[in-house]
Amino acid sequence: MNRLISAVIVLVCIGNIQAQNRRSELWNNVSYHGFRGEFDKAIQHMDTIISMGDNLANNYAYRGLLNQKGGDHKAAILDFDKSLSLDSKVYQAYLNRGKSKLLMEEYKGAIADFDKVIGKDLMYDSIAYRYRGQAYHHSGQYEAALKDYNEALKYNQRDLDLITSKSAVYMALEENEKAVDLIQMALKIEPNYINASQVNSVIGTGEAQSLKRLLQLALDYQRFHKDDAQNNLNIGYLYMKFKQPGNALKHLNAIEGELANTYEVYFNKAMAYYYSLDNTRAIENFNLAITKKPDMGRPYLYLADSYKMLGNKDKACESLGKAAALGVLGAQEVMDARCK
Repeated sequence: MNRLISAVIVLVCIGNIQAQNRRSELWNNVSYHGFRGEFDKAIQHMDTIISMGDNLANNYAYRGLLNQKGGDHKAAILDFDKSLSLDSKVYQAYLNRGKSKLLMEEYKGAIADFDKVIGKDLMYDSIAYRYRGQAYHHSGQYEAALKDYNEALKYNQRDLDLITSKSAVYMALEENEKAVDLIQMALKIEPNYINASQVNSVIGTGEAQSLKRLLQLALDYQRFHKDDAQNNLNIGYLYMKFKQPGNALKHLNAIEGELANTYEVYFNKAMAYYYSLDNTRAIENFNLAITKKPDMGRPYLYLADSYKMLGNKDKACESLGKAAALGVLGAQEVMDARCK
């Protein structure tokens, strides 16, 4: 009898060792494929780990992260939902679910997720403040964005992306001196640092010499990074400041990937077509810009003028009405004059 019990114990131990070895092998495969950017393969191994039924809340959260890195944000959110349904204190699931919503431009939901992280787990506070600041920033809540960027900067005063994000907010608030001061601070930290916020902030000052210097920097950078989407947007934006819509469109139309489907690209393309008197394409791109940020008034104002140029008074007046409702300066007066 004792021998039988001993044999059973040995078999159980062997089974446990084999299962543990199998888990280790699977996790090694997940790490290997994840490191190589082969997220589909990593997720397949993660599926097997989840099927083993252990540590499910954390494992769903990790599979969600792999889906996120692979660009499938809907699948990622489903995994984060599953994780949190099992354990509401898996704060990295809130953080990463918020990030996926942020990337999908679902700003309200993203902010709600970041709210659940901040103050709950100090490990994630700095990144949650950064992401929530971005959500506030992109949804036009500039004062709230500044507060969060300032909180995030407390963790690293030399964070160049945060410094230039603050600069972009000040530009949106038309506080151009503060915007330029921050860019100068960033350039003191790293003289070769260039990104969209840096360009936009100096653009906000309207200083021709600064604009020319930035355009030359961006063109020099493009010689070695021809497919850099953000740099193409910078160049397009700068050419528009010099009223060169043809050159602007060469770079704006070269933008590919996620950035191509954003308000900033559609609006700048629309303005380039507008100044080129290509009203049909201007209207198309103004409408695309509006789908991305329906609360922005400027596209409606220019849209109205494009419709007017094509002789479509009804559409022009409808667009003016929307611009006026959104508080665009002068839109109501123009509508009163044109739409009687």
